[in-house]
Amino acid sequence: MKRRSALQLALAASVCSVNGRLHAASPRKTRIFMLLGRGMGDSERGFIDYLHKAGHDLDLIMRDTGGDISLLPGFVREARQLAPDLIYTWGTPQTLAVLGRHDAVPPHQHITDIPVVFSYVASPVAAKLTPHLSGSGRNFTGVILIPTVKSQINTLLAYRPCRSIGSLYNPQEPYALIALEALEQELATRSIALHKVAVNIGPDGKPSAASIPSQLSRLARQQVDFLYLGPDTF
Repeated sequence: MKRRSALQLALAASVCSVNGRLHAASPRKTRIFMLLGRGMGDSERGFIDYLHKAGHDLDLIMRDTGGDISLLPGFVREARQLAPDLIYTWGTPQTLAVLGRHDAVPPHQHITDIPVVFSYVASPVAAKLTPHLSGSGRNFTGVILIPTVKSQINTLLAYRPCRSIGSLYNPQEPYALIALEALEQELATRSIALHKVAVNIGPDGKPSAASIPSQLSRLARQQVDFLYLGPDTF
């Protein structure tokens, strides 16, 4: 409940800071386009609950990729056509699809003129959404959910010594690859080996859950001390 309350407050502050558009008196409902990756969760419920309690009459348009990132371009086009007051995105793939990288934002592909609030983005800097956390200079804000890799490894080593770590990851997840690189760099400074195994991509072009047991067996044969599952919507 504390986590949900914190997210409510953060998103509330975010909404209040973006152009002030949600505070303008309007005879119509406030339209929010919500682009999700795996359905409604506590983040979304807390976000909606806060706005309702604040007296906003909402017109919510929800779209969910269900993990199928091929749907994202169509959803982004729809959001642009609908021109909502605010776009809410969940996860790094959804947020990148809407906003694009800060150093490469084709106006025909991404949205720059509608305020965006994101949640469940592990590292906006590493994902190239913004060059730094002090301010993006762009029309969005959001909530970061994961501690640094250094903090994670410090916590792991406080539990017991470690010589090697195995990581199972989805090669189609942008931030999974970014986090894996950061993990590899951090472990190199501590002389800890990293064994990486990707989830197989099926004939449908999507990561295959059926491949997980065999890939885990590969890591087990390496006799790793820990299994590291990084930020990954899959």
